[in-house]
Amino acid sequence: MGALPAHASGTAAPKPPWTERIDVTADGGAIVFVSRAGNLVPDDTNTWWDTFVRHLGPGS
Repeated sequence: MGALPAHASGTAAPKPPWTERIDVTADGGAIVFVSRAGNLVPDDTNTWWDTFVRHLGPGS
């Protein structure tokens, strides 16, 4: 964990400093990450870690 491929060639991009525990599901269908960034959820001002799942591919 810690970096995700930036594109199909496999070149890794560094994780943002406000994000931790970046991972991809085993089937490649989703990205899971934990972040304290205050701009991902409206009115998120508590600076606590929030967990996010981004579904990829068809139907996402």
